[in-house]
Amino acid sequence: MVIYKDVPDYYFKKALALEKLGKYEEAIECYDKILGIDPHALNAYHNKGVALEKLGKHEEAAKCFDKEKPREKISPEKEAQIKHDEGFELLKSGKYEEAVECFDNVLDINPNTASAYACKGAALLALTDDNSGYEDYEPAIECFDRAIEIEPDKPGVLYNKGRALSQVSWFEFDEKGKRKVNEEALECFDKAIKIDPNDARANFAKSLVLKDLGRLEESIKCMDDALKIEPDNVMFLDFKGNTLVEIGKLTESFNCFEKITQIDPNNARAWYNKGTSLMEHVNPYDGSSYAESKMDEAIECFEKVLEIDPNNARAWYNKGTSCIAVGRAEEGATCLEKTMEIDSTVLKKAHFPNDS
Repeated sequence: MVIYKDVPDYYFKKALALEKLGKYEEAIECYDKILGIDPHALNAYHNKGVALEKLGKHEEAAKCFDKEKPREKISPEKEAQIKHDEGFELLKSGKYEEAVECFDNVLDINPNTASAYACKGAALLALTDDNSGYEDYEPAIECFDRAIEIEPDKPGVLYNKGRALSQVSWFEFDEKGKRKVNEEALECFDKAIKIDPNDARANFAKSLVLKDLGRLEESIKCMDDALKIEPDNVMFLDFKGNTLVEIGKLTESFNCFEKITQIDPNNARAWYNKGTSLMEHVNPYDGSSYAESKMDEAIECFEKVLEIDPNNARAWYNKGTSCIAVGRAEEGATCLEKTMEIDSTVLKKAHFPNDS
């Protein structure tokens, strides 16, 4: 006598119902039951892999997709979908070379699969590093171009192409030896933002290119757009703050660094930038109580840096020069001695703002 609960179809339907309820762990148990009865049930491997993906268990998911490889004749479309899902899991797991192989298999079956070109390009881009040359980015860009040719309105692909082009610009120089800025990257980010105005990363990337082009006011405006979407993004705030320093908007830059310290009190870089911003606000030698109060605040910032990073030579240096400026000469001298102990080159390279 066959008990109904031993039939794989029962568990399959139950698993699908559990997935709809978001109960992926229980759904996986059902797929395991199916595979205990029929180890060659390809759909069970596939669906189990998808459920594991939902739980963020990407390596386990990739193993399921690997086992799902056809052991019986299936349609090319199904085989392509299996390889695509496997490649996507490998991409998310950081196994980029294996992911590229999977997407190549998909494209062998269907050369017009835009998502396979897009994902392959993302994997190839991830394989580049600081030692990569111009030619290392070309295969990724070719993949993004092919994906855009098939599906022109995918903001993520446009963003990734823009990223790759931005990296390529580091290898391009004009006749004066100055690094070129790839304006095609800017076009990619513009298109991505037009399709999806709420893509914070595209707004940020556009801001970086605008800064490289020397269009600082536009860069800050674009960064503001990114911050409207992600107001507590520390990287965005840091970039905006430093750009504001470059155009002399010190109060606004101070506000950026202040906000970072509120979001992340252990951010040594933000405390350091806040301190230097305070130093830039005033002439420390004019003797006014306002100048002295700002320098005292700056000293507190550098002390916070040193609590987090006791070997930060530049923080010791800036604390020392600030102490000297407000009449705390002995303390200042001690800080400068500490600077020398950690990195004597700081004293040669550093300068004191408004010291003229």
